[in-house]
Amino acid sequence: MISDVSIKIKYSSPAVRGREIWGILDPYGKVWRIGANQATVLEVSDTIEMASNKIPKGKYSMFAIPDSTRWTIILNKEWDQWGAYDYDSTKDLFRTTIIPDKLDSLH
Repeated sequence: MISDVSIKIKYSSPAVRGREIWGILDPYGKVWRIGANQATVLEVSDTIEMASNKIPKGKYSMFAIPDSTRWTIILNKEWDQWGAYDYDSTKDLFRTTIIPDKLDSLH
C-alpha cells in the first residue's frame, strides 16, 4: 500500500502508425527510452519500493531492454535525458526483469 506519496510519470507516446516495432524498427537487446522523444520520467515524493528495490524521493528516467520473451526495466538516476543517446548504465538505480503480456486490443 502506498499512502501519502505522490507518483508522477511523464511519458510521450510513440506513433506506431501500423509499423511492427519490436525486433524490426527497434531491435531486441538494445536499450530503449520507453516512449518517444524525452526519456520517460518517474517522480516520487517519498521513498517507495518497486520490485524489492528502494526508490528514494526524486526523479528518475525509465528505460527498457526489450526481448521477445522478457524485458529488463531500468531506473536511471539521470532523469533529464533525450532518448537513450546518452544513457549511462553506471547511473542505474536498479534493473529488474519482467515477462510482458501481449494485449489483443487496447479497448
